Amino acid sequence: QMRVLNGLESEFRDPALWLVISIVTGAVAQYIGWILIDSDLVKHEAAERVIETELCAIYARLGRPITPPALTEVKGRHNAAGRIVAALASCGIYGFWWLRDLMNEGNAHFTRNWQFEDELARASQSLLAA
Repeated sequence: QMRVLNGLESEFRDPALWLVISIVTGAVAQYIGWILIDSDLVKHEAAERVIETELCAIYARLGRPITPPALTEVKGRHNAAGRIVAALASCGIYGFWWLRDLMNEGNAHFTRNWQFEDELARASQSLLAA
């Protein structure tokens, strides 16, 4: 699963190129970017869940058990076609709702993982100190 996360890191998402594409195409690039952001978060969450489970097992064997993050509902992909139609039908106003969803989902992802990552850091530090 680390290959999946490394692959996400190496995908081409150059901000300068996206700015140029955005200027040339307008909202089209914006909607494509939002679709890519959503799919990246879905892939990232799936790979991260597997890695976190493996880390919990490893630290339990080392005598420093850590609590896995709460298993919330797996984030599904947005219905991109439906969202584009809704944005076009509302003359772009739905785009603000779509952007809000993307921001909330990204923020919720990081919030869910803070406790696990803090606990992982404390367990690692206690192993180094031992």
